[in-house]
Amino acid sequence: MQQLDRVESYVQGALENISLEELGEKRISPRHDREVTVGWALCHALKHTALHAGHIQVTRQWWEEWSIN
Repeated sequence: MQQLDRVESYVQGALENISLEELGEKRISPRHDREVTVGWALCHALKHTALHAGHIQVTRQWWEEWSIN
């Protein structure tokens, strides 16, 4: 949990310092091997993180249900 808190603080600080113009800048995505905007990369990372958070929630619900029975 402490690591997640540190990452959240880091990301929040980074996002506070990014301009709208910078969101439109292009970068090469090493994972996708194509050019993407900074904004696209941030949205992609956020969606991916949300997906994993959902996996964690479902796993916890499953665990709690099965540990009771």
